[in-house]
Amino acid sequence: LISVLKGNKNPKPKASMGFRPEILSLNDHTKIKFFDIGGSSRIRGIWSNYYHDAHSVIFVIDSACSNQIYQETLSVAKQSLGHKDRQGKPLLVLSNKKDLAESRPAESISSDMNLNVIEGGLAKIVETSLHPKRANNNVEADPNVDKSIEWLLKITLHNFSDLDERVIEDGKE
Repeated sequence: LISVLKGNKNPKPKASMGFRPEILSLNDHTKIKFFDIGGSSRIRGIWSNYYHDAHSVIFVIDSACSNQIYQETLSVAKQSLGHKDRQGKPLLVLSNKKDLAESRPAESISSDMNLNVIEGGLAKIVETSLHPKRANNNVEADPNVDKSIEWLLKITLHNFSDLDERVIEDGKE
């Protein structure tokens, strides 16, 4: 996702292996800090150390993974997304690999994750392909990526004062 947001038209995806902060410029006055945190079982223990600093969260799920990995991902998602420092903050779930035949529909994933996705709410799930060359044999980025990030930025900025106050208070704990 970070590679795509940086403008890489043909990313060579690799799993995030650790923790990597990335700062991307939205414009001349606004910078966005992403915490790219790996999903392996060895690193999940540190996730909760960053929830208090987050104004919003992006959770990427492989919608075409095996049933075993899917069940593990659901368990991890429910645990991490249910953390007290994550509650009430905007959430974007990217259901990746929509281009593959075995891809699960977003509605199914949303139901399996017990996400409360309502129009105008703080949670959204979007089907996408972060690898456009594989998805459509060209190098055009999936427009759902930009649209979903724009939604997340809009909802986060709309609620920024409250979210920032909460981040400060949660950080004190």
